[in-house]
Amino acid sequence: EKLPFEGSYGLTSMEYYDGFVFSFSDGDTIIASGGRYDALTAVLGSGKEIPAVGGVIRPDALIKGFN
Repeated sequence: EKLPFEGSYGLTSMEYYDGFVFSFSDGDTIIASGGRYDALTAVLGSGKEIPAVGGVIRPDALIKGFN
């Protein structure tokens, strides 16, 4: 079975993402998500934005989706 992919530019409830964001879902359950967070690196680092991308896979949702 395929998981739907959704991508958008900056449309997320996670305030640290500041560019492209993405998610894979099974109905209303998000299986994996992530995005760009270049501005966060400026806050945490030396004031310089460093290109960065991160994501998370939710194992419990992934396993539930295959059962």
